[in-house]
Order: sequence, then structure tokens, then C-alpha cells
Amino acid sequence: MRVLIADDEPMLRDIMRELVAMRGHEVLLAVDGKEAFEIFQKEKPDLVISDIVMPRMDGLKFLSEIRQLDQDTLVVMTTGLGKEEFTLEALRLRANDFIKKPIEPSVLFPLLDKYAGIVESRTRLTETLSFCTRRSSTMKIGNRMELIPMIAQRLIIETCEMIPHDQRLGLKIALVELLANAIEHGNLNITCQEKQAAMEESLDGIDKLREERLRKEEFAQRNVTIEFTMDQESCEWIITDEGLGFDFNTLPNPLDPENLTQPNGRGIFLARLNFEQLEFIGKGNTVRVRKVFPRDQKMRNGGQKKA
Repeated sequence: MRVLIADDEPMLRDIMRELVAMRGHEVLLAVDGKEAFEIFQKEKPDLVISDIVMPRMDGLKFLSEIRQLDQDTLVVMTTGLGKEEFTLEALRLRANDFIKKPIEPSVLFPLLDKYAGIVESRTRLTETLSFCTRRSSTMKIGNRMELIPMIAQRLIIETCEMIPHDQRLGLKIALVELLANAIEHGNLNITCQEKQAAMEESLDGIDKLREERLRKEEFAQRNVTIEFTMDQESCEWIITDEGLGFDFNTLPNPLDPENLTQPNGRGIFLARLNFEQLEFIGKGNTVRVRKVFPRDQKMRNGGQKKA
């Protein structure tokens, strides 16, 4: 995976370069947004990690320029404490994720692994189902985290091109987050506190914790069920794990900028940005998400205007 790092702080830029290279990825460096955009146009990286506050061209302008040219490149913004309002604006400009400074390997490495999986899972196969009017399917998956990006890609393919191209990557990432939550917090019963402690203990701490849970039959035999339905107006996924559930009423308010710095509810926060509806059902081990198709997209794919 080719990773472009844009940051005006030389020390942080060098640290990021070493960490990304440690994970086996090719690294491109830029000292500000202007240089970063020039490199982006020439080199076409798979992932961009950019600071928000930079000279000449700031990270928000850089992100806006990227999205005018390309909807598929993964973009992650870095931000310091007290800059939450800039982070919200970056997400509105279709940044895919954000990480806080100082950047720790325990946070950066899982993020790189997740996006490397998404890049690898992309396919150039021609989608031939663009005239679907109604579809439904059910999948039952185990607890293999490495398969999540490919499963999410398959779920997006099932929408038959009804979702605009510039929204597909965001939806795929949102589905990756929800499926990961269903396996980790649902089926494997890993609490947010246990996950945080494992990540802080060692770089492979979360992997070891997952393996430990999977050695127990009560967790290993659990599955995640994904129910998909689509008509000419919208599509929805219902994701159900076999865990104990949780009190979803305690989730942080995604509209509060202060909650951007909180570790809990991060994946759900990002998912809410990409779906018109997201709701938990029953005891909290089922989540339903719905995406409404744009009107012009419906008409291009054979939808009829209502009287």
C-alpha cells in the first residue's frame, strides 16, 4: 500500500514514516498541503494521512482538492487536542477517519492493517447488476477479522450500483466498523476497556486477546448474521451477533465535538455519518442501518417518477 504522509512537523513526519514503513508500506512525504497535493496528483497513493493545520495549504483544503479529483483514495486526518471542530469539518468533507496526536503505534498499526485490507479487497470486476429492482440475501459469518474487508466489499457489490460512486468507500468503511464491533464486542465479548488495555500492553495485544477468546468454545462457535434487503428506494443491512448485547442508550452523542476524543463508540460514530438511519434493536446485539438512494440515481437505474 502506498501511503502519503503530510505534516509540517519534521519530527512527527519522521516518526510516522518509520512506523508506516515498519508495517511494510511504501511511504511518500510532504511538508504541507500544497506539496502533498502535487505528490497526490503524480503518485496516486492508496492512503493519505494528513495533518489539518499546515502552512500554504491546510489539511481541509487539501482534503477538498482530493475529493474533487478522486472519491476512492482513503484519507485519514490527524489532529491535536482542542481541534475537534476541524475534525468534524474534515468528516463532512468526506475524510474516512481521524487519529489524535500524539500518534501511538497501538492506534496507527490497527488502522493501517484495516485499510490495507480494504485496498487489497478492491476488485476491478465489472458490476453487471445495475438494473436490479429488488434483492435480498442472508449471510452468516464466523469470527475471522481478516475477512471483514472482503465481506464489506461483497455487501456493497450487492447494491447493484444504486449507491453513487463517491459514497461507496464511506459505506464500506462503515460496514467494516459495524462488523468488527459485532465480532469483537459481541461474539467475543471484549469490552472497550479490555480492548484499550490490550492495545496499550503491546502492538499485537488485541490480536492475542482475540485468539484467547477464540480458544474458548462458547465464543468460537458464535456467528454474525447479515440480512440485506434492497428495493428502488433504499437498501438496509441488519447485523446480528450472538453476544450478550449492551445498553446502547449510553452511547456518546455523535453531535458533541467533545466525544471525538473518547475511545468508546468510535466505529458507530463513523457509521452514523454514512447512513440515513442507524438503530439498535432488542438487547443491543442487532444493529439496523439504512441507505436511501439519491433520486437521480434511481431514475438512471430504471426507477419511475411517482405521480
